[in-house]
Amino acid sequence: MSLRTKILWLGLVAFLGWATAAFYSLRLNPEVLFYRGLSEIQQIWADRLRATTATQFILVGGSSALFSVMPERAWEKDRVPLVNFGLAAGTGPQVMVLRGLAQARAGDTLLVGIEPGLLTEDGAPAGLGIQYAFAMGHPKWICDPRLDIPAMSWGSAILALRPGAYHMVTLGGKLLTRRPLYRYGIQDVSQGGWIRTAKRDFDDNPPGHGPSLSAWSTAFFQSLVRQAGEKGIRLFYVLPWAYCPPGQAEKFRQENAAFLLQVSNFMPVLQDDRLGAIQEKGLFADSSWHLNLEGSRLRTDVLVAQLLGGRMWEKADLEKFAGRE
Repeated sequence: MSLRTKILWLGLVAFLGWATAAFYSLRLNPEVLFYRGLSEIQQIWADRLRATTATQFILVGGSSALFSVMPERAWEKDRVPLVNFGLAAGTGPQVMVLRGLAQARAGDTLLVGIEPGLLTEDGAPAGLGIQYAFAMGHPKWICDPRLDIPAMSWGSAILALRPGAYHMVTLGGKLLTRRPLYRYGIQDVSQGGWIRTAKRDFDDNPPGHGPSLSAWSTAFFQSLVRQAGEKGIRLFYVLPWAYCPPGQAEKFRQENAAFLLQVSNFMPVLQDDRLGAIQEKGLFADSSWHLNLEGSRLRTDVLVAQLLGGRMWEKADLEKFAGRE
């Protein structure tokens, strides 16, 4: 066999390996399949509201949004047209927001409910975000985001369409032990796109975050504000609720107030005097971000009241809570 033939065979094997990995990632990966199915349910709800109301409130964020806000309750109880476009934190802020912007029309309000920890670190999309964007038919969310942030090259994005070693190891363990291939199922999703999950024990510590918005997030917010203004879309930041033990609540609220001060330079921040610290563990399901049914009802009612009331944090009040008077 000549050297040229060997090279061709090696190239063919490499291509087939990539194609197999990409096919698995986009069509068979249980996590990607779940979020595709979830997104279809959320979109059906959004389309239903669009046919009924002129404007929408579109919530984007990680699982703190997905497991906490019940759009059907907001509509049936208060006639507030709320859309929950929550996804996994692993999809990243870029994909979360661009999906929401694709849905938004002039007069809509985009509620940015992204967890602070995702905004105080580099938010460039990783594996799940890349795979989700391609699986949804929107690779430009990765390779041509039209934002003031570096775009991933098409070559790098295409090569990222493969499962990681950790994913394959855990998948193998689940197959061997006959456990569900993904922790959550479509049967857990409500018609509005909220997820209910069973109670499990979780760490008592509140979720932390860095002291400052990352340079990536600053550039991201700047371009988001510009794009929203061009499309006639309002932007509000919504601080997610998180479980926080009573002994740590004051410090947690102070850190959140300092974070909100930075966010308020880009968009109004809905005022919630809790400052994200919820001390009743009985309102949560399986993590400090995931509320149970009772907690989600309360969170939804509070969010609706905030939207109807239109109260935003003043910088002076946030400075007070942050200890910067």
